[in-house]
Amino acid sequence: TVTVLNLFRNLITVKLFCDVVYSCCTKVSKAKVTDPIIDIRLQHESLPCVKAVIFETERGDFCCDPKQRWVREKVKQFFRAQRNKHLTSTPPPTSSISDQTRVGGSTQATVSSSVTNV
Repeated sequence: TVTVLNLFRNLITVKLFCDVVYSCCTKVSKAKVTDPIIDIRLQHESLPCVKAVIFETERGDFCCDPKQRWVREKVKQFFRAQRNKHLTSTPPPTSSISDQTRVGGSTQATVSSSVTNV
């Protein structure tokens, strides 16, 4: 019985001194992010989480105030650069046809496939 009472006392002590850990922004910074931005996420308000723009950089994630003008400009610049990167990259092939053979004087497309019986 003493052991059970000690266990309950320890659990209550732990509960009193531990904070809840949230994986969201609970406050935002007004300081400008100068590191290169890898990705951007938008967070909606759902207490204790606040409305925020999350800039992902190599040094970590930064929670920023979406009302700040510089934040809106950074978001525009990031998505403009992403769009331009996609426009200038080589598009992927539009079909899965791997080779063509001539059959009876006309061209016929064939698809190569590999099937493994188990």
